[in-house]
Amino acid sequence: MKKINVRMLLAATLSGAALAIGSILPAVAANDHSLPSPEVFQDVNPCTGTNVTLTQVYTKSVLHESVDASGGSHFTGTQGGTITASDGFAGRFTVWFGFNEGGGASGVEVGTFTYSATLRNGTGQVANVHFVGHYIVKDGTIIKTVENESLVCVGKPSP
Repeated sequence: MKKINVRMLLAATLSGAALAIGSILPAVAANDHSLPSPEVFQDVNPCTGTNVTLTQVYTKSVLHESVDASGGSHFTGTQGGTITASDGFAGRFTVWFGFNEGGGASGVEVGTFTYSATLRNGTGQVANVHFVGHYIVKDGTIIKTVENESLVCVGKPSP
């Protein structure tokens, strides 16, 4: 079984979030429900080993930013939608992310994000994708990153 490039998948997903982040960062205590544009990218189907084109279409998006009393900023987002592959697999995806930047002189930024997708085809195969990432930045320098990714292909093989 070949492994999907989860980092490419996550980068594509977060690119939509980054566009939305840029549009609301100047606002305080803002809520934004704008849907990012669909994203198209290439990857390998872990159930078949073939290269496929994946298309993610956002059907929900909730982004929120706030600033606390010490000047720290907090940003969270939940997005989801449909994902289809050029070889007939299709399903749903959800992404959640949260970023906190300390106020005052702390210089610390902490971020966590998750991505989950389940795609199925007509023969009973199911591809489950999960990615969790966490980072800590102090004064512009990454001091810790943690990534955990999982891709599992289950079900009967294609005939």
